[in-house]
Amino acid sequence: MADDTSRDAHGGEQGSEAGPARRPWAVLLVVGALVAALVTAIVLANTGAGDSDDQATPSTITATSTIGGGDTTTTTTGDGTTASAGPAQTGPLQVIGSPLPLKRESNDPAQDPAAGLVAPALVGSDFSGDAVVIDTTDGVAKGIVFLAHWCPHCQAEVPRVQEWLDGDGGVDGVDILSVSTAVRPDRDNYPPSAWLEREGWTSQTMRDGDASDAFIAYGGDSFPYWVFIDDEGRVVRRSSGELEIATLEQYLEEAAAGSSVAPPPVDYEGFRAQETACGAEAPPEIEPLTFDRPGDMGIDAGSTPVATIATSCGDVVIELDPSTAPETVNSFVFLAEAGFFDGTVSHRVLPGFVIQAGDPTATGTGGPGYLLPDEFPPAGNVYAADTVAMANAGPGTTGSQFFIMLADSDFLPPDYTIIGHVVDGAETLAAIAAVPLGVSTQGEQSVPLNTIYLEKVTIER
Repeated sequence: MADDTSRDAHGGEQGSEAGPARRPWAVLLVVGALVAALVTAIVLANTGAGDSDDQATPSTITATSTIGGGDTTTTTTGDGTTASAGPAQTGPLQVIGSPLPLKRESNDPAQDPAAGLVAPALVGSDFSGDAVVIDTTDGVAKGIVFLAHWCPHCQAEVPRVQEWLDGDGGVDGVDILSVSTAVRPDRDNYPPSAWLEREGWTSQTMRDGDASDAFIAYGGDSFPYWVFIDDEGRVVRRSSGELEIATLEQYLEEAAAGSSVAPPPVDYEGFRAQETACGAEAPPEIEPLTFDRPGDMGIDAGSTPVATIATSCGDVVIELDPSTAPETVNSFVFLAEAGFFDGTVSHRVLPGFVIQAGDPTATGTGGPGYLLPDEFPPAGNVYAADTVAMANAGPGTTGSQFFIMLADSDFLPPDYTIIGHVVDGAETLAAIAAVPLGVSTQGEQSVPLNTIYLEKVTIER
């Protein structure tokens, strides 16, 4: 099972699809280069409450060519001839970079899983077919508004914002851009090009694709939809519904000031830079240990070892069960007594599902340097609450990562070796599950934003 699904993934050491993400500066360099190349290609080719619009989720990096990408559309008349119907309302669009997670109902950045993330760049065209680029790597803060022609709130927002702009409104250092999206010829106020022209809309406007690719890539949930981005391309705030001018100015000023939200960590170094969970102090930084194989710890089917994991939020006591997985339990005991887990972090928490740990790199792909044979439970096994089992990235890839079930699961297949059960520490698990979470590079809201350390793992036997 790969580590990029939301509810049933336990990534292991080898073969996992979840790898360490690029550093922000590297992402910006890559996006900038791709934007430059695509702009060249397009130029050579001449290219309150909101209103909802349900959409699908795009790939991490997309290059979507949409229908209706020319400069004009045509209609067929009664005698079979064709006539121009004006500019095309949608156009070819490229989304470059990772899409933002879907916006939640709240406009509060503290509740927004996209806050602090680098927004994807958009390469497309305006209603005349001229190239338009929304480049999040150009060092300019932005307020980007997504408008649907049929949306009454958009119809109210546009003239109000335009009147403000005509009166020398705006915030220094912040560009206001727009995307015409969710185009529907059967809805009122069509076409959007005529509507925006009629309102005297002066902000540069990009045509979205037929499938609303840009709106989806920015995690839109309703209209009008604003995304405020700082000069490093990071999301400062997202807002759905009409905005009063004073509020719009505030959000644009926030974009000019820069994001105060750090992106979620993607490795051990990133977790070390965060505050420690539950008001605890961080233990000393570790140097990851690796081994060729586990030593023989004298564990047999009749052994009853007990592991106590001292975490930043309290202790968790696990009764290990070598009768069902002797080699895996032996390995866990070996690693614990070697100090392998001490000072590592829990890199993945899904409330109501699992807490995952045991990766010294905190990337979701690290391990002890060796792999273990599979000792899976029988078919029909149910991973009940308090079960402790080993993560993997497929058969033959079990290493050091383990997870603790926070609730019963009737959908996990019996593909994870069970090593024991929690016998004490319910309050600790609840405190860990309550830690604020950010969005992983796979789009899963599971990255602890306060670092949960495994301070020490001790074994009694």
